[in-house]
Amino acid sequence: MPKALNLLDKPSQKPLESQPEARFHDVAGVPRAEYLHEARAAVLRAGYDMTHDVLIVDDSLTVRMNLREGFRAAGHHTVECATIAGGRTAIAKQVPDLIVLDVLLPDGDGIEFLVELRASSSAARVPVILLSTKAEVKDRLRGRTVGADDYVGKPYDVADVVARATALLRGRTGLGDMLKKDAETESAYRIGDAREALMDELSRKNDALSLHAAEVQRLNDEMRMFVDAVSHDLRQPLRSMAGFSELLLDEYGGVLDERGRHYLKRVQAGAQRMGELVDGLLALSRVSRKTIDLRRVRLDTLALRILARLRDAEPHRTVDARIQPDIEVFADPDLMESVLENLLGNAWKFTSKRSDARVEVAATAAETQIVCHVRDNGEGFDMTYADKLFGAFERLHAASEFEGTGIGLATAQRIVHRHGGRIWAQSAPGQGATFSFSVPGVGGTHASG
Repeated sequence: MPKALNLLDKPSQKPLESQPEARFHDVAGVPRAEYLHEARAAVLRAGYDMTHDVLIVDDSLTVRMNLREGFRAAGHHTVECATIAGGRTAIAKQVPDLIVLDVLLPDGDGIEFLVELRASSSAARVPVILLSTKAEVKDRLRGRTVGADDYVGKPYDVADVVARATALLRGRTGLGDMLKKDAETESAYRIGDAREALMDELSRKNDALSLHAAEVQRLNDEMRMFVDAVSHDLRQPLRSMAGFSELLLDEYGGVLDERGRHYLKRVQAGAQRMGELVDGLLALSRVSRKTIDLRRVRLDTLALRILARLRDAEPHRTVDARIQPDIEVFADPDLMESVLENLLGNAWKFTSKRSDARVEVAATAAETQIVCHVRDNGEGFDMTYADKLFGAFERLHAASEFEGTGIGLATAQRIVHRHGGRIWAQSAPGQGATFSFSVPGVGGTHASG
């Protein structure tokens, strides 16, 4: 594999001519130290800074040594052999990046060996420089025809051979590396541009989200102010209306005819109804603002407590209450009690006309959540209007049939949503209703604002 060169490392302080490896022969009259310097300079001029494995196949020891020193001076690794058989063995061990091949070898023709290489799967694309004393045009053409990448005649210049080899390696691998690097650079730019665009988009969305959050906070603050105004400014007039209408009936009821007393009672009922709506609105506001305190909660215990209060309020009623034991969730206990109070209160209310009234609380596990079901066999409702169930002040039954403000289910939905769950219902007229809601089980911790 190519490895980074150290061509620019600080040279030895000893003159190259005085180093031990300077014993090898000069080439074509050029001192060895000079052609080694030229070989290194040729690589530097080419701007090539990768190390490759070079196979030298030549029967001349002098040629092998000189080429070895030239290539190693340029930072390459070399393997040398004197025969075609040796070349085959070397290639079988490791395919080189370039081959310098003598044409005339003791055990065969170098060009025929080149034909063999070009037909192989491993070395078919390895650059090959033919080296021979035969310089006739026909020999060059023959070598080129069978796949030689270059042809150098003897005597040769080592620096020239190294420079030619460097050019071939640069063309075969260096150019590919550069193209790959260019592609990677272009890809990096594209990724960078995409990342920058994504960051800009995220920044815009974060800004929009911040503005939205600020707007939501403003609206919440206004809602709290409105609720406070309702709590203090509207309740006092309602109390006055209810109180004075009652005094009027008590002290002056005798001077009023039946129609007058009827009108006054309607004023009282209206004031009472308005008071109940205000109380419901305040309750909805409180559950929306309350900080959620998550802990283990036994819903079956809460259900039994709520049903006991309902029985105390209407001791004459007989209701078959069935509560599944050990329903444990991870939720706010006060808010869960409010949910069950609304759902069980509805079940109790809408079974009031049945002698065989039945109310049931059960639960099933669903992954990390518990789904609780509150069932009854009461009046039921038409699922066509199910989308109105959880709206504030929405009612599917007339107030003359069943009392209520239409706030209870809206409150229950808000609480369940704040716990990361959902609430839904199934019913049919005259066949009762089942209200189901999901909240985290003991292993879950999800809750939202």
